[in-house]
Amino acid sequence: MSASTQLSLAAHSPGDTTTRAIGIWVIAGRPLCAPVRRTLREDGRVPAHDPWVTLPGRVVGASLTAAGLAGWVLAKNHRGQESAETRELQDALDAALRAGSAGEVRVPRVTVERASWLWESAATLLDSWAESAGGDDEAGRQAARLRARVRSLRAALEAD
Repeated sequence: MSASTQLSLAAHSPGDTTTRAIGIWVIAGRPLCAPVRRTLREDGRVPAHDPWVTLPGRVVGASLTAAGLAGWVLAKNHRGQESAETRELQDALDAALRAGSAGEVRVPRVTVERASWLWESAATLLDSWAESAGGDDEAGRQAARLRARVRSLRAALEAD
């Protein structure tokens, strides 16, 4: 079996009575970038939720480092499961870059939603540390950095 495989699946969104085919590239056992054709619900008014989110190339590298920072903060605060979950987006972005992606990267919507929540939690922990340590400026800067990345993820979620 090769390192990368393309799968064809049938996708069905809640409230959507149409089914559409989507192509998903799987690299190292993880779903990656995929073009997804949007369809409308049967009533023709509301577009079905796209299960993928496009992250602009300008945020991919910064998102990799933010995921690492969030994972470290969560691990240091005894949140091992949440720390491990930050790897999902980090792994997807890393795999896309290793596969030669140089621009936009499409990743599963649920992965981006979960990452934004986890990164916000890590920023809150950093803020708490900054306050309890008597004004740790570096922790405050890192919290701000994470929140900037959270805004980037949420903007991508809203755009798709």
